Amino acid sequence: MGVEEEVSIVKLGEKGQITMPISIRQREKLKKGTLLEVVDLGEGGMFLTKVEKKQELLLAMRMLGRALLEKGYNTDRKIIELCRRIREEVYDEKSKSLN
Repeated sequence: MGVEEEVSIVKLGEKGQITMPISIRQREKLKKGTLLEVVDLGEGGMFLTKVEKKQELLLAMRMLGRALLEKGYNTDRKIIELCRRIREEVYDEKSKSLN
């Protein structure tokens, strides 16, 4: 089972609201009133998940944390640098595919 990935740019409204693209809302079955959790990762990074999926996400994050430790990513700084490199690679790939 593959994971569908979609990168979108959204604009923050006057009251702090964002409008999720309809394709994401439909795929993730997001409706008015769906509870979402926002985690501030610092340095401009945020993570958004449906509250009903939180337990699955926590398990996945624990597994990821263990794997990172095994690979030597044992400080916040190392993990943040890894995330920045990956984010740059993803955006570079997306930019190339749009051109």
